Amino acid sequence: MRNIKKYGIFAALAALLLFALIIGCSDSFSAPKNNGYTPPAGYGAVVVQFRDANARTILPITTISDFEAFELIFTPISGAGFDLDPGAKTFTVLYANRNDPINLLPGTYDLDVTAFMDAAATLDAAIGSRTNITIAAGVVNSEIVNLRPESPATASGQGTFSWDITLAATAPFAFTVADMDVSPITPGPSVLEEDLLVNPDDSEDLNVGYYYVIFDLADNASVTSLPLIQPNNTLTWRQVLYIYKNLISPFSYTFSEAHFRNPIFTVTFDFNYTHNPPDDPLVGPLPVTVLEGTTVSSLDADAMRPNRTPAHRYFIGWTENATASYAGGQRLADLFDFTTQIYDNLTLYAWWEESGHFIEDGQWVFDLGVNALTFTEERDGDGTITQVPASGIITVSRAAVSEIVITADDTGFSGFVWQWDGTNYSTTNVITVDLDVAPFNINATYLISVVAQQTGGGPVSADIQLVITN
Repeated sequence: MRNIKKYGIFAALAALLLFALIIGCSDSFSAPKNNGYTPPAGYGAVVVQFRDANARTILPITTISDFEAFELIFTPISGAGFDLDPGAKTFTVLYANRNDPINLLPGTYDLDVTAFMDAAATLDAAIGSRTNITIAAGVVNSEIVNLRPESPATASGQGTFSWDITLAATAPFAFTVADMDVSPITPGPSVLEEDLLVNPDDSEDLNVGYYYVIFDLADNASVTSLPLIQPNNTLTWRQVLYIYKNLISPFSYTFSEAHFRNPIFTVTFDFNYTHNPPDDPLVGPLPVTVLEGTTVSSLDADAMRPNRTPAHRYFIGWTENATASYAGGQRLADLFDFTTQIYDNLTLYAWWEESGHFIEDGQWVFDLGVNALTFTEERDGDGTITQVPASGIITVSRAAVSEIVITADDTGFSGFVWQWDGTNYSTTNVITVDLDVAPFNINATYLISVVAQQTGGGPVSADIQLVITN
């Protein structure tokens, strides 16, 4: 094995595509270490819990526990923390101490987090942030930070591509050629060429970025009596690879005689920049190869445009309609079902909507980027539906309402869990917040998190900040 990194624990990818989710135990489900803790006089404290982003992203497989250190930078915005000590406050903590309370002067802070693969905090691999964290004297708050790898579009450095290719052949069938070529998605020379007949299982360090992995295969089909499907006894198989800084992107796949005897098709992912132009588009359509009767896995359009801000469009999902939009009559039910078996060439188009834009009857797109969870908000049971702002902040006046009901659209989602400070409040797609019942009977800012399982995909999550005033 060449250049194999020792950092992180990684598993094989799904069989057909070079991508995966950041998955694993979510720190948001562990009890924070603030039981009985009292901040020093004149200070408040915050317990930061780390969670994987749970987005449908093309990422190496890792868990929060693979990170060995975290750097937390609190930047004061207002209050005593700004007036008395306006500089940024930096804390570096090891994994074992990640949930220890951090003392801060009262005020409002922004938080930036970097996660490292080593205890010395030199191998940065993931980032996250939160804004408008309120610290009150004598109070211990909990904040959840979603971690995501540093984007290949903006990061520098290297990651590792590892491959484990099986060439399954039963005599008289045999592979005569099995070449692998790795080259940038944007035009450029090959960065890796391998003869898989000689080296089917290995690894290589590559610069962070987006790559095609192209397999050129040939067989001795002329010696068999089975019908020939692929012309000239050859086969070209195309996949997509994302290399992330200090992380391993693994690919495990088996090629067999079936790839030469059965039809193969191309699924093209069109990022639809012409219909919905974002800032800084990086790539055009991406074709991937699929064996007849198998499924294709989703790519993440947002991963290709990391400079998105709340004012830009958000990725809803993939559809066969190139001009999909709510205004044009499309709904979430029109998204492509990735459990569909492929029996023909297919083009899928990215569907984008503005943050906060109406997307379903009584529902609004929440600020989730790649996630398609949508929410309605009902106050006092009067049926009035208002938009959950793109910022994810709901402000309610205790004098005006006694409760609010927040409903997550369960189309394409199941297994809901709503939490506040490590406590489950609901396991359905609806949560009722009674402002007269603890903990919500105190005027404060509360972070409510919801996690759900996306049909045909992985877990997705969202955070809502609930601000309760008089």
